[in-house]
Amino acid sequence: MGPDDLTATERRLYAAVADGRPVDLREAEDRTVRAAALTLLLHDPPPPVGVPGLRLRGARVTGRLRLRGTVIDLPLVFTECEFDEPPQLMESLTRTLRFTRCRMPGLGLARLRLDGVLSLKESVVAGRVDLDHAQIDGELHLSGAVLECDPAGDALHAEGLQVTGVACFDRGFTATGSVRLPHARFGSMLRLSDAVIGVAGQWGALYLDNAHVAGSITLRAASVNNPGGVAIAAGGLQANGALWLNHGFEAVGEVRFIGAALRAPLTLSDAVLKDGSLNLEASVLTGLHAPGIVVEGGQIRLVNARLTGDLELSGARLEAARDGVALAADGMTATAARLSRLHADGLLSLVDARVTGDLDLGEARLDTDGRALDASGLVAGKVQARDLQARGLLVFDNAQLTRELELVGASLGADDGLSLSADGLTAGELAADGLTAAGRVSLLGGQISGDVLLSEARIGADGQGRAVAAAGLQAVHFVADEAVFAGRVSLRGAQVAGDFRLIGTRITGDHDGMALLCNGLAAGQVLLNRTHARGRIALRNAQITADLSAEDAVFVSDGEGRAFSGEGLSAVNARMARLRAEGKVSLRGSQFSGVVELADAHLTAAGADPALLASWMTAGGLLLSGLAADGRIVLRGTQVTGQTYLDGARLAGDGEHSIVADGLHTRTLRLHGARLTGEFNLRGARITDQLFALESEFTNPGGVALRLSLAEVVGDVFLERTVFTGALRAAEARIGRTLQLRETVHEQPDGRALQAKGLQAGRLVLHPARLTGTVQLSHARLGILEDDTARWPEAIELDGLTYEALEPRLDPQARLDWLARDPRGFQPQPYEQLAAHYTALGQQHHAQTVLLARERRQGRTASGAGRVWSGLQDLTVGYGYQPARAAAWLALLVAIGSVVFALSPPRPIKADEHPAFNPVMYTVDLLLPIVDLGQERAFNPVDLYQWFSYLLVAAGWILATTIAAGAARTIGRR
Repeated sequence: MGPDDLTATERRLYAAVADGRPVDLREAEDRTVRAAALTLLLHDPPPPVGVPGLRLRGARVTGRLRLRGTVIDLPLVFTECEFDEPPQLMESLTRTLRFTRCRMPGLGLARLRLDGVLSLKESVVAGRVDLDHAQIDGELHLSGAVLECDPAGDALHAEGLQVTGVACFDRGFTATGSVRLPHARFGSMLRLSDAVIGVAGQWGALYLDNAHVAGSITLRAASVNNPGGVAIAAGGLQANGALWLNHGFEAVGEVRFIGAALRAPLTLSDAVLKDGSLNLEASVLTGLHAPGIVVEGGQIRLVNARLTGDLELSGARLEAARDGVALAADGMTATAARLSRLHADGLLSLVDARVTGDLDLGEARLDTDGRALDASGLVAGKVQARDLQARGLLVFDNAQLTRELELVGASLGADDGLSLSADGLTAGELAADGLTAAGRVSLLGGQISGDVLLSEARIGADGQGRAVAAAGLQAVHFVADEAVFAGRVSLRGAQVAGDFRLIGTRITGDHDGMALLCNGLAAGQVLLNRTHARGRIALRNAQITADLSAEDAVFVSDGEGRAFSGEGLSAVNARMARLRAEGKVSLRGSQFSGVVELADAHLTAAGADPALLASWMTAGGLLLSGLAADGRIVLRGTQVTGQTYLDGARLAGDGEHSIVADGLHTRTLRLHGARLTGEFNLRGARITDQLFALESEFTNPGGVALRLSLAEVVGDVFLERTVFTGALRAAEARIGRTLQLRETVHEQPDGRALQAKGLQAGRLVLHPARLTGTVQLSHARLGILEDDTARWPEAIELDGLTYEALEPRLDPQARLDWLARDPRGFQPQPYEQLAAHYTALGQQHHAQTVLLARERRQGRTASGAGRVWSGLQDLTVGYGYQPARAAAWLALLVAIGSVVFALSPPRPIKADEHPAFNPVMYTVDLLLPIVDLGQERAFNPVDLYQWFSYLLVAAGWILATTIAAGAARTIGRR
């Protein structure tokens, strides 16, 4: 075709090209311009007059415009034109190319090189627009354009497209079919705001894979739909500017930025993603700002993504697909993660994520069963989850937080009985005051450089009855005041540098009855004041640098009758005033440098177990004033360096013993107003100061009420106005100063009321108000024995008793009555001891009176002959203690014999050889068996006088023998 073949309309256009005048055919009768004429015009344009250009408006272009490989050196502007066939400018080189409000069945611009502007503003293309590998040194405008294609095909295919300026697909840009921009390069912004892209049956809708965008990418209020597929495919995308997918942005299908490198924030605030996910796996981006985003049937995926800025998902609503994951951020790194007020129906997974700042989950709502949040291995500054609500489990196993994990006011469900798993957690603090958890909280091996705070928490239990499992936990303080635990709390082997505090806490034990398991705990202070535990408290071998306190607490035993197990525990003080324990309280082998206080406590034993087992315990003081115990108290081998007080104690015992304290060591033992039922056994105890019982009652009818056998009291034992129903036994006891029984009452009608055999005491004061039963002081060694004649017992055993003094000083007859009360009969030693006492006082006469009484008592116990011989000794010489009686008998016999023989002198044996008869000398010679005065041999009485002489001889021998026996006894005593 040549110039002569042009129609009038085409010639008009031809002429206008020379100076670039616009040609408007909207009102022309002939609006048709043939494509061939346009081809001729562009291949052989008229000579330019001014600035040439083709500017056509309202034309109908017929035929195919083929300008493949053409060099066009003038701008082409088509406004409101219609093309019958797709224009083809593949591989052409041109300047500005504008199609404004045009209609065409397609457009082929592959490998086009354009210097200027390519525009399809508000045009309608009913077929594919092809910009593969096109190069635009300028701007690309498709604002308001409508690309109508098969939904299963491509609306825009621009792989490898290069645009140095702005690329606009906004202001109502609509594409039915995919928009493909893979490997495209944009030197400035890429605008898709208000765009609508929809496909069906394709893999993706908007392709930006491996594209490079130097400026920002905006999809504000855009809508990209590909149900069941990918809405935006931007894997490997590189963008230097911000990405805006907000202000009503909607996508049906996955929004994918896998491996993208976004050097500015990605914003999806209030965006809506349906039937797909936001996938940023392995991407690098400055930040993700998506407050209020809604994801339905998908997830936000940030696995191994690197955010140099913040993750912002506050107020987001995430509804997971069938895989159940709402947020997958495993291995993600970010400076902060804000998920406050997030509502997720699906798992939040942050396994091994790294957040240099804070993870904020405040007021988030996680509506999923099973695991709600998995942050295992998370590294972050702080996790703030105040008022979080989760139907499932939170996992922070092996997480590392430089600051705190905050769960204040949070509400957690459970997965298989577990609500919070933070085993191996490292954090600056765990703040969970007011936490509500349906199941167990696990902190096994956690390392908390600050405090664990669970005050007013409400913690449920797992299927095994465990509420808190924190064995091996390390923390500065563990505080759970006013908390409620529906199962066992376990901190076995935990290390708490400061306070372990459960003030006012309520604990229900596990299936084995264990409420608090803290064996091997190391803590600064353990405070269990007002704690109510239905199950055993176990603190075996716990090491407490300050105090253990359980004042006003209530401990109910486990199934084996144990309420508190503190064997081997060490602390400064154990303060358990007003404790109520239903079951055994054990402090066996524990060590306290201060006091153990159970004042006004109430202990109830279970079965045959003791109420308090504190054998081999060491303490600075033992304060049991006001203690009430149903069951025995065991203090065997316990060492108390200070005072032991039992003032006002009410100990019902176990039917046999009230207190078993054999081997107890203490400074002072005081019982004022105490009431003990059952034996109080202090056998072998050592008291370095004094034992003092005032107005107390020891009751064990028929048995031993107070046993002090083998005990050692360095100071005094004062028992005043105290009632003993049962024996007071102090056999072999050693009391350095005074044993005082003043105004005491002793009731042991059929036995020994006071058994003090072998007692050693500096002073024994025996002033009972009433004493029924025997007093045994056999072999006791006393410095001073002070008694009262009006209060002597009916029976008293004194054999072997020694003393240095008796008070008050009484005449021998009163003391002889005292000695006569021995129920075992005559015992010589008490008489000798009493005589020695009088001798030491210089009262020799009293001593002889006692010894004479001893001989008479002993004589009465002799056999028949011995009794006669004893009587003769008493009659003649008073057992040697009354020698004047012997002289009187001798004088009497001499006088009688002298009279008799003076009246009837005997005949001399030899009439011519005899001395002169002297009746007096003759009688003396007969009476003295050893002395020979010559009278007896010289004269021989006859008849009755002879028998009289024999009687005098016998009387002499008897008198001499009794004198010799008495003299021997006297010399032997001296």
